[in-house]
Amino acid sequence: MSKRLIISEEEQKEIKKLYNLSEQDYLKAGLEAIFKNIFNKKKEDKKSEDKETISSVDGKIKVTGYGGDKLNNVNIFIDEMNKMGITDPLQQIGILSVAAKESGFNTFKEGSYCKTSDSRIIQVFGSKLGNRCASLKCDDSKFFECLYGKNSGKKLGNTEPGDGYKYIGRGYNQITGKYNYQKVGQRIGVDLVSNPELLEDPRIAAKAAISYFTMGKSPESFPKFDNKENAVVYFADLNSGSQSQTARTNALNKMDDFNIA
Repeated sequence: MSKRLIISEEEQKEIKKLYNLSEQDYLKAGLEAIFKNIFNKKKEDKKSEDKETISSVDGKIKVTGYGGDKLNNVNIFIDEMNKMGITDPLQQIGILSVAAKESGFNTFKEGSYCKTSDSRIIQVFGSKLGNRCASLKCDDSKFFECLYGKNSGKKLGNTEPGDGYKYIGRGYNQITGKYNYQKVGQRIGVDLVSNPELLEDPRIAAKAAISYFTMGKSPESFPKFDNKENAVVYFADLNSGSQSQTARTNALNKMDDFNIA
């Protein structure tokens, strides 16, 4: 049995005023319909915020199309780039565009595949691993051990039982495997091997992603870019490890979210 919702007289007055309801209409509509309207209104307000938000960060980069937590994460990215000496606006736009296509500025931990079809798992992980591991998909520890563990055939540095699940994809760009956790952790001065869950923290995840996107190169080694396109292509190639046209196109599609203020 669901709990009955009780609201105060003041809240009732606010609802009546908000929707211009008479006492009779209020009683007739019922609380469920009223709260449904309020919830829908909040969703529309949030969509509008995400669509229209424009933020100028440090007077250098204008960010368009991000609101709420996503905009906050963009700000964290820029702050961490500045701390790492990546202060050139075009370099920052190149990295931000790659981050946008990788994650949309959501931090996350690789989730369960229990409700994912076997065919989709095979498509994502390949026929060999997909066919071998799909039957385990509703047991996260066994499934990820099958995909990423020491006997998976993947060279991820997972050497101990349980490493496959312990070092699943985390952060803005789904860093996976003990070796990558260790390598990126050493670059940013954080023990990610002992504390893999730290990659779920937006600021540490930003440091890790920037380090990964730049392959640990110093800002002085980056080219001097004449335009955004060249910067985006450079960092898309650096991140993918090749001249992938798909990676370039996806990053370029995010480029107009960022402009020099």
